[in-house]
Amino acid sequence: MQLTHIASNGYYSVSVDATLNRLHLYLAGTWVRADQVPNWLHDVKAGLHLLSPGFTLLTNCTRLHGVLRLDFIVQAQRLIVEAGLGKAANIYNPRKIVAKTFVEAAAEDAGLTVKQFVDPLEAEAYLDN
Repeated sequence: MQLTHIASNGYYSVSVDATLNRLHLYLAGTWVRADQVPNWLHDVKAGLHLLSPGFTLLTNCTRLHGVLRLDFIVQAQRLIVEAGLGKAANIYNPRKIVAKTFVEAAAEDAGLTVKQFVDPLEAEAYLDN
């Protein structure tokens, strides 16, 4: 895996693996205010520009506690769908079901079909096949 780091702060990280044609999103903390993630959509767009249609998405939410600004997640997911998403997988922490529920609700609102995993290796294997 050869990741190109696009951007990060204490709430998210955006990276791309151009070889696998995969967008990697890492979400953390509790998203309460817009100023916590001021460049989020810009950074997701920057990652998408490095990918080709049919790309896969791997989102790691294991350190996400909650999302009060669900609109930011939905907006990003809509951009991802519009850019030509092939398959998506979400890695979640089974002890943080509320965060998983927020991310599932955002995906549904954005029209994004995502498969849920606890094991990162299973998520990657799903996207690789």
